[in-house]
Amino acid sequence: VFSLVSTKPWKGPMYVRRLHREAEYEVRYNMSSSPYDPGYLSEREVDRLYRTCSVVVVPSIWEEPGSIVPLEAARCKKPTVSFEIGGLPEYPVSMTVPTGSYESLKEAVDTLMSDRKKRRRLGREAYKKYMSSFTDVHMTEKYIKIYEGLL
Repeated sequence: VFSLVSTKPWKGPMYVRRLHREAEYEVRYNMSSSPYDPGYLSEREVDRLYRTCSVVVVPSIWEEPGSIVPLEAARCKKPTVSFEIGGLPEYPVSMTVPTGSYESLKEAVDTLMSDRKKRRRLGREAYKKYMSSFTDVHMTEKYIKIYEGLL
């Protein structure tokens, strides 16, 4: 079952249409006529939502420098699959695939969904990377060093 969560209601249907159009496989999703729009969620509620899933997919095709999604997933020990684009490969992403290759994205998700031990191992590895480099404390220390270097 594929669940799509979005805080921007217009994005969900757009992504689902694109997946149906570009992917060579059938996409089944767990939602009514629109994606689940949780609105604002506390960190605790976000964690609860991540803990209900098996794999987190970040199908971004935008050259974004970073995304909070892989960090939230890693904090909850969930493996993440994303395209190799922007800053995503530097994050605690478990598997990256060539940007725009929906077949590779599907294969990566299928691999993780069919192998529980691998899924758990990659989730634990993502958590370790998150804890060693991406916690609030680590990020604050990095920003302080940058600012000190500018002074």
